[in-house]
Amino acid sequence: MTGGRRRPRRDVPKVVQIGFNRAGTRSLCRLFSRSGLPGIHQTLTLRGERVFAAKLMADNLSGGRKILSGIEHYDFFSDLEYFTDDARIDGYKYFKEIERDYPDTLFILNLRDKEGWLSSRRQHNGGSYLIRAKAYLGVTKTQDVLDAWAADWDAHIAAVRGHFAGKASLIEFDIKTDPIERLIARLPAHGLDPAHWAHVGARGEDQVALRAQLAAVAARGDDNG
Repeated sequence: MTGGRRRPRRDVPKVVQIGFNRAGTRSLCRLFSRSGLPGIHQTLTLRGERVFAAKLMADNLSGGRKILSGIEHYDFFSDLEYFTDDARIDGYKYFKEIERDYPDTLFILNLRDKEGWLSSRRQHNGGSYLIRAKAYLGVTKTQDVLDAWAADWDAHIAAVRGHFAGKASLIEFDIKTDPIERLIARLPAHGLDPAHWAHVGARGEDQVALRAQLAAVAARGDDNG
């Protein structure tokens, strides 16, 4: 979905989340959108139709267009995934193409502990995401899916870190352990407001961790007041 109302656009670099889903993607989009920066979270409406941003990106590439053609007016992009029983497009893995077409773009590698991520993904949408993954991978055992996801996690993070080594355009952010001010400090021109940081779609243990994080933010605000 798209996030936030249209506001006069600031002249700031685009920011693209290039970690996996179930790692704060909606929370990040909420932070940007409510801070006045239009964002896309997975889908948007174009000409009255729901469109997956990842699929649009793939279509742009195959058509010889810039990868974000048609959605260039957005400032933030998250959960760039299109996934059915027989098709998968991981738009967040197009970081090289995004960088090529929009050299000033900043990238957020959103992270969390891998085991917690696997558990969250396994239970995503009441388990329907796992069922879809089994169909796509052609397997019947849950462990086979978890093994494939774990390998994909390792390979993608290594690829991102390898590509951006020595570059200031990559920001790594652990949604569980890093204070939100750390991310905001890396994006001073974007005017992000920590008051808009909240974990959307969190399960029980995620909510506990976030409440502690938000309490720390509030306490630091009181200390500075």
